[in-house]
Amino acid sequence: SNVLNRVSGNPIIEMRVLASRFSNPEEALDLDAFLIQEFMHAKDMVDPEFDYEDAFIPGNPSVKNLITSRFRLLWNMYVDSRLARMGVVSVQPKESRYREFDNFYRKIPDKQRKGIFEGLWKTEKLTHEELLSMATDLDTLMSKYVDPGDMTEDEKDFIHLQGSPCPLCKFPTYNWVDDPESICDEMVIEAIQIDFPDWENKDGGCDRCIEVYELRAGV
Repeated sequence: SNVLNRVSGNPIIEMRVLASRFSNPEEALDLDAFLIQEFMHAKDMVDPEFDYEDAFIPGNPSVKNLITSRFRLLWNMYVDSRLARMGVVSVQPKESRYREFDNFYRKIPDKQRKGIFEGLWKTEKLTHEELLSMATDLDTLMSKYVDPGDMTEDEKDFIHLQGSPCPLCKFPTYNWVDDPESICDEMVIEAIQIDFPDWENKDGGCDRCIEVYELRAGV
């Protein structure tokens, strides 16, 4: 769905539906649920309290794609949870949404990860800005749904989400070394800090970069 003519003050919703959803019997069965979910998104987009806007997402293409994917998931959860409270079947049940959430945020400890998901699912009012902020910044998400006593700031610092860019090579990584000092020789850490003076151990790095610096340090 897209909002058109927002500047004129008269929003128009454009909704695109693949022809296969009408011609394919299997997809046609799910058409009602699909349309209900899309209309819920459309309702949010014209709701002044939700305050939807086409926000610019900074960063390189891989970072933008990652944030967009997280945002899409969080918004879908917001839609599905409200439909569930109304007793309306959506395109995916709660359990399926949790599997998606778990895939994006698996680096968060299990207890806190489940707590964040349940907190999001029970939230009745969110804005576009809140969803985008939580998709962009892990600390924003955790500060909203994780009790301050459940995790120390140091524990939060060592959480590196799947697909986030490595601070050394800047490429998205799914194989993080969260705490290099715990497994690397001191010479490796020194070699990294020569090239990246602002880098700290809590920033972590991808396994490839750490391996390169181990070779350079001769360990």
